[in-house]
Amino acid sequence: MYKLKRALNLGALFCPLVYLWLPLPAQASILCPASAVDETAIVRGVTDGDTLRLEDGRKVRLIGINSPELARDNRQAQPLANEAKQTLYRLLAESGNRVNLQYGNERFDTYRRTLAHIYLTDGRSIQALLLEQGMATAYTTPPNADRSDCYRRAEQQAMQQRRGLWALSEYQAKTLSQLGRQEEGFRLIRGRVSRIERSSGASWIMLNEKLKIRIASNDLIYFRQSWLQSLPGKQIEVRGWLHPEQNRYFMQLRHPDAVQLLDTTPAAAK
Repeated sequence: MYKLKRALNLGALFCPLVYLWLPLPAQASILCPASAVDETAIVRGVTDGDTLRLEDGRKVRLIGINSPELARDNRQAQPLANEAKQTLYRLLAESGNRVNLQYGNERFDTYRRTLAHIYLTDGRSIQALLLEQGMATAYTTPPNADRSDCYRRAEQQAMQQRRGLWALSEYQAKTLSQLGRQEEGFRLIRGRVSRIERSSGASWIMLNEKLKIRIASNDLIYFRQSWLQSLPGKQIEVRGWLHPEQNRYFMQLRHPDAVQLLDTTPAAAK
């Protein structure tokens, strides 16, 4: 991983077109403000579009968003992965590499990375800015859900303007019949709920009998059971990581924010 200052200098040489293509607003509104500042820190480097490294060596994973994966382990970079990383570099440079952190309710992930909402010194949310530019998608991982509504509003701006990721075919909502046989990765899928099932350790939403959506038992506390039971027959859009599985697809669901009810009948998931 490059030192931040060196990478920024190199970025000025080899990424001018990226910056022209991804302009940041001169006077961006302050979205998703911090309710408290737990720490002020200096950023030493950027791992990818949603992970950075502080001066003391700690890795910080940005809560509530997901950016495209860079190339690694013989896998190609996902579309706009490098652009997302460079956008994060640029935002940090605007703040002199100094940021404010507000920790999540769950402070560390399974990789021992610190989980935090990150803010520039002028109060702007880095997560919201990345979402506004279409350089990340909003994704809620419980129990760190306290900015999810605001992050989805920031994402909606990019979706409406087809910025960044939202101009790509991979990020357009698809029906199951539109999927390739071995299609995988982050997707927005639309379909009709055919049934709800329970098994030991999980509940399952079956979409058109072709997509199995698993909700682990420890995540069921975030879902109203009455809402789940009302889903059969309704049209929904679900977001998450799609995996091909024999003649079907599989997706893990952790929070109701990942489900949008497309039918006009209102229902509350949380």
